Amino acid sequence: MKKLLTKAAAFLTACVFCLLMPLTAHADGVSKMKSLINNYSRGCAVVVYSLEDGELYSYHKTTSFFGASLIKLPYAYFACTQIDAGVHSLDDTMTYTSSWYHGGSGIIRKGSYGKKYTVRQLLDYAMRYSDNVAYDMLVYLFGTSGFNSLMQEWGYSVKLGTPSPRWPNLTADFMRTSMQKMYERRNDGEAWQTTWTGLCKSTATYVRGALPGTTAVKYGNVSYVWHETCFVDGDYPYVLVIMTSISGSPNTTFIKNTAKAAGQIVEDYRNQKAASQPEPTEPPTEAETIPPETAPPLTETEPTEETLPPETAPPFTEAEPTEETLPPETAPPLTETEPNETDALPTETEPAETEPIEEETLPPKGDINSDTDINAMDAEAILLEAASVNAGIESTLNEEQRNHADLDGDSKITANDAALVLQYAACRGTGLATNIRQFLAMVGILI
Repeated sequence: MKKLLTKAAAFLTACVFCLLMPLTAHADGVSKMKSLINNYSRGCAVVVYSLEDGELYSYHKTTSFFGASLIKLPYAYFACTQIDAGVHSLDDTMTYTSSWYHGGSGIIRKGSYGKKYTVRQLLDYAMRYSDNVAYDMLVYLFGTSGFNSLMQEWGYSVKLGTPSPRWPNLTADFMRTSMQKMYERRNDGEAWQTTWTGLCKSTATYVRGALPGTTAVKYGNVSYVWHETCFVDGDYPYVLVIMTSISGSPNTTFIKNTAKAAGQIVEDYRNQKAASQPEPTEPPTEAETIPPETAPPLTETEPTEETLPPETAPPFTEAEPTEETLPPETAPPLTETEPNETDALPTETEPAETEPIEEETLPPKGDINSDTDINAMDAEAILLEAASVNAGIESTLNEEQRNHADLDGDSKITANDAALVLQYAACRGTGLATNIRQFLAMVGILI
């Protein structure tokens, strides 16, 4: 009996330990991720999401970035639902003509006019090569209103329009959802299988070479962002999203090391989770349960319930329920080129994590001549200052003007700052941004 009680006590202790111990990722992997992010000079967002246990790590997951070609993944998901509904078939065709030409990434633009492409090919090329023409044709075939409704069902305010916006702002959390949903339906039919195969053979990615097990990847980039949304397969599958603001070229070291840190976070979590599980115990044998020699004999003189005095009958009390403890929620790559300037403008912005600050309380970034307007004259002043600095001659701006000219926050006055001024002026003219701070946040620059 003593042996039985000892085993039972050990089992109960392990169960209590399992319930009470919070399953959080090990500090080593998280500390490496935090160090990488803290040392990255521009904006970024990261999400590590386990299909089994939920979110393991996130940083700025609801901050909007210009999404570039990432939008092609959720749109391909929508197109597959429409194919299932019979709107079009995989064998329907589109003819490539000069009116469909679209610069940037993809292979259709390099082909001959008059060539026909099936919907099957369009889905594959949009995922495999991030083909801009294929994406444009899919949007033409399946439209935007149904896609916008689907995004509302998902709980996101992502919207497309024709002719624009076709390149909206996106968040890391939204892209995690998009990849997870596509994975869950990857075997639901030929359209889904075609799309998933294209993602697994995508041609430009740094994560796939740095993180073993990475299968499907949708990347997106222009001159000021590089993003990758990845599915990492294996016995513990998870989604990894890395979104980065860049200046011209991606920081490949940061992207690869971030992917490796994400892999360590997952491994640390799994090890801690395994350590929290109770050790298996052998079930007690019949002999241990009731030793024959200790079983009291039943005698005729044993008092029955009716012979017990009323005062000795123990009162019945209902045990109070205990609080249930819930488990915790639980790369040489090809470089995708920038879409046409009119297509590459940031559009729909999802709410950022912090409350917006009134524009009048902020320094007038970009307004070099202090005329309360940010336009090509300011860009010209910035370019002149950049040329003066490069030539080693006297600065053309005072200290305050230089502060206003440094839009990207790198403590240098360069042509990139002038380009940001011109991009903002174009966005403001179309109503896509109402102030310079909003625009810079849209491209991942916080001031």
